[in-house]
Amino acid sequence: MKRSLVFVVLILEEFFQTEAISITGTVGTELKITCSHTYATTNVKYFCKGACTDADVLIKSNVQERGSNGKYSIKDEGNTFYVTITNLETRDAGVYWCGIDRVGADTYNKVTITVKEENPEGIMKTSHSSNHFLFLCRIIQYLWQKKSFSLSLLILFLPLFIVIPEMILYVGTGLGVAVLALATVLLLFLRLRKRNVSTSHGKSKQTYFNTISTL
Repeated sequence: MKRSLVFVVLILEEFFQTEAISITGTVGTELKITCSHTYATTNVKYFCKGACTDADVLIKSNVQERGSNGKYSIKDEGNTFYVTITNLETRDAGVYWCGIDRVGADTYNKVTITVKEENPEGIMKTSHSSNHFLFLCRIIQYLWQKKSFSLSLLILFLPLFIVIPEMILYVGTGLGVAVLALATVLLLFLRLRKRNVSTSHGKSKQTYFNTISTL
């Protein structure tokens, strides 16, 4: 008799066996949850939150419409079904349940969802790289106006432009922007150099004519 009872208990444990799930998503993205149960091929599946009363059910597999204004969707594939939550928000974090509608007691998967914000470090680096590039542009503009830009200054600023590509990656423009910036600096340098040569040549001519006039 005792052996028969143990056998029945083992069968019930196998039948109602579920697995807890922990999953993390990011604000604004989509989260897909996989729920697996045994002996649930034709059963109705549902997804709920909190106490999981009828009022807490977010979506069911026997209902074709999406729940909560399209935020939740469910795909039934027999013993496994999938729940998708779109446009994650911080308030979506919490404990949910993947439920199987059974005769008697329903079975559940416990689902713990954590929602994190976008990486603030990446945002800070983006802002820092933009400010860095703007600062360099202002320095070049100042030197151009003062006509103090020379080859030595170009060599001085060149290492800064080598560092920029890695930083620019955070704003999504990559190496191309750094190359364009360097090309712009070179162009400004060549134009200024040409202007200085022309000015110097003009002054030499004027000095020569003044000397002849004096004679």
